[in-house]
Amino acid sequence: VLFLILYKQSLQFIGSQVVPANKRSVAALPVAPTGAPLKSFICNFEALMLSAETIATVKATVPALRDHGETITTHFYQVMFRDYPEVKAYFNQAHQAQGTQPRALANSVLAYAENIDRLEALEGALPGIIQKHVALDIRPEHYPIVGECLLKAIKDVLGDAATQPVM
Repeated sequence: VLFLILYKQSLQFIGSQVVPANKRSVAALPVAPTGAPLKSFICNFEALMLSAETIATVKATVPALRDHGETITTHFYQVMFRDYPEVKAYFNQAHQAQGTQPRALANSVLAYAENIDRLEALEGALPGIIQKHVALDIRPEHYPIVGECLLKAIKDVLGDAATQPVM
């Protein structure tokens, strides 16, 4: 869940820095910003002051993410495309078939969990992720779909190991 919050906020913050909502098109996209705007975002996110308990809970998920992350994200896409077929158009189906999209998402979730106490370590990865989402015109109304399906996939794959603090 924390990953979804960070991911959504990072896309909204940097996306707003890249292209105004009314001018979003692939042709209009500059390179996603780095440096000061991204550092500002990271500092603002850290200002949410995650509790030591939340950080420990997120860190405790790292072994499960290493062992099951790709299984979770592969199942996540299956659930999302089954329950919300309208979002399938946002995704490159060749990347789905090759497993590269589920692998990339699993690696992103793992990186967030591993670095939850030092978000500056994610600075290099965010611009490319953000650029892609802005180019695809991913909107805030898409996040509840992602959240619902990701939580379902976590529960389906991990079963009873997906305890309430994690969910």
